[in-house]
Parts: sequence; structure tokens; C-alpha cells
Amino acid sequence: MKVGLIHHTEDYHKLVEMAARECYQSYHKLGEESHTFIKGIMAAGHISIASTGNIVFGIAGFTGVEEYMNAMSDLMTMKEINNYIRWTSPDPKKNPDSKIGVIVSMNMLTFLDINNQANDYELNTNLFELFKRLVNRVPEMGWFINDKTKLEPKENQFTAKGEPQLYKPIILTEDYTALKEKGLTDYELDVHATVTMNLKVDRATGLQIWRHADMAGGTELSQRYVDRTNAEYRKMLGFGKGIYPENLKEKFTAATGQSDRLAQFAYDNLVEEVYSNIEGSISDYAELRDRLVSFGVRKSRAKEIARSMLPNAMTTKIINCRPLRQWKHFLNLRDTNHAQKEIRADAQAIKIAFEEAGIAYN
Repeated sequence: MKVGLIHHTEDYHKLVEMAARECYQSYHKLGEESHTFIKGIMAAGHISIASTGNIVFGIAGFTGVEEYMNAMSDLMTMKEINNYIRWTSPDPKKNPDSKIGVIVSMNMLTFLDINNQANDYELNTNLFELFKRLVNRVPEMGWFINDKTKLEPKENQFTAKGEPQLYKPIILTEDYTALKEKGLTDYELDVHATVTMNLKVDRATGLQIWRHADMAGGTELSQRYVDRTNAEYRKMLGFGKGIYPENLKEKFTAATGQSDRLAQFAYDNLVEEVYSNIEGSISDYAELRDRLVSFGVRKSRAKEIARSMLPNAMTTKIINCRPLRQWKHFLNLRDTNHAQKEIRADAQAIKIAFEEAGIAYN
């Protein structure tokens, strides 16, 4: 059995740092060696920051059916440890054109989980040890499991990509292009290629993005640690002064007997009231926090209590990493007439980003 490293996310440690910095908004602490803080975060159990990016292995040269079956059994054991491991085989019906054989992919979090727990299981082969040997040969990945690994100081290429805006997400990293060039079939690309995106959305949409996910990793801006005093909120598409419902005359005017002009005036007042209430909730957050502190409540706890008042329209930032198949599922589900307007616009913006990067999503 031969195992090779087909692909890994470049500067993996810096991508994990990006996920953490986004969560805590601590970009002011960036430096060439500032990634070292992520080990402390992960040691405390906050390991979701390592659920982005990708490591892809190829397995070939089995000595026979028995070794193949033992290796597949070991992959099932690894999946028992962490479900986010993925693999494909040269299935004659689903994947007949495979040029590599068995392909296995996972993120750094999955790899670390398996590494930490593999000794608790009975494995049939040295498959994971071969995975580990290959990972250790790449300093920015081996650094996660070997404290003696030294890394050269380096700027963070991911934080340098800029800030996402509403309807303008940023692709932090993608391996669809590299894996396609290495000859993976369309089926293999669906399973193994990943895209890590930085998105700015509102809280309601963000919840929907996380809901429609399988094997999706990433982080979100922490409303527990990040001050939200002057938080931005997203205005709802098609809901604004001067933009009237098609049935305004039929419903409201007919029911109240008011003129069309008065109906429009009443509707504009309602719109203004809604947005005023949203802005008031954000202002009330800061006031409540400060009042709680004045009563002797710890500031950290005061922020936790005060954030309960924050509206769903308030923006948040999400780093989301998914295999291509899962992005397709999300895009197919949310770029439809049945989807909420805001999340549909987000899905369409993601499609534009994919198109610009040459990533097929149909």
C-alpha cells in the first residue's frame, strides 16, 4: 500500500489564525508569528477554528483484496472518531474514470482528532501512520502536532484578502482548481474539493447558512467578545420607504377606505418604525450593558446579558468551509423563488465568486 499527499491548504496555520481572528476581531494583534496564539485557544478546547482548509491523500498499490479491505476498515474507524473524513474509490458505476484510486480528504481538526484518539482503537494497517508521516513533512501542518517544528515568520495571506461586504463574499482559499489540474474526476471534485469563504450576512441569514450544512466547518464573529455598540444592520431587500406592496391598494386601501396617497404614507411610517426599532435595539444593548456594570455585574457577563436584545437584522461575519458537494446543495436550495430574498441574494453572490474563480457549481 502506497500513500501520497495530493494536496494541502497552503499556509494552513495562517488560515486557522484567520478563523480565530475573525471570531474575536483581533486583527490589531496580527504579526508574522502571531499565529502561535491559536495553540492556546485549541488547548482550551476551542478547536472549531481548525475546521477550515483541506488535506487530501491518495492511496494505491494495495498488495491484494485483504489489504484493501483492512485499509477501508481503518477508514471506517477514523470516521467513527471524526465524521468529517471523506473518501472515494474507483467505483465502476459512480467513479469509473478515477486515475488515482482511493482518495481521502479531511480538515486539520479531523486529522487532530484522529491523531489524538487513534491509539484507543484497534487498527488493521499503518494507514494513519502514513498519513501522519506525510503531514509531518509539511512544516505548517506538522506544527500542529509537533511542538519542535519551527516555522519561518510570515505574513498572513488570508487576512490580507480584505473585508467581505454584504453581497460581496471573499474566497479565502479553494482547492477545486488545483485538484482538477491533478486529474480528479468530477465526482471526486464534488467530494474532496473545498472552498473556504468569508461572508458578511445578517444574523437570521447566518443561522440558515449553518442549518443547511453537512461537513461544513468554520467560525463566526463572537457577539460575546466583540463589542456591538455601533453594529451595522442589513436592510431587508424590497422593504423601504417608497417601495410599496403590490396589493397595498387591494388590501389596505380597500379595508380602511383611505386614499392611495394616505395608504402609502402609512406604509412609509411603518417602514420607518421597523428600522427605528432595530436601531433602538442596538443602542439599548450598549445602555443595558453599561447599566449592568454600574450595578456591579462583571463586564463580560453584562455583555452576555445585553446581547440578548440584539436584532436578527444585525450583521455578522462567517468563515464557512465546505466540500463542493455541500456548497452545491446550499446554492441549489437557496437560489430559488422559495428562499428568503436576503439569503437568495447571498447565494447568488457566492455563485458570482465561484464563477470568477472558475469553480463549477452546477
